[in-house]
Amino acid sequence: MATAKQVMKRIKKRDEYLRKSGSIGAKAVPSKPHSKKKRKR
Repeated sequence: MATAKQVMKRIKKRDEYLRKSGSIGAKAVPSKPHSKKKRKR
């Protein structure tokens, strides 16, 4: 399960990604965060 820290990190990354893409929409981010997490583990 994801810990609070992991969730915060993921949200921060998603916010940065949305700001860069210039669209602060609901799901502009695909399943990238999940695959990244799996790779690190």
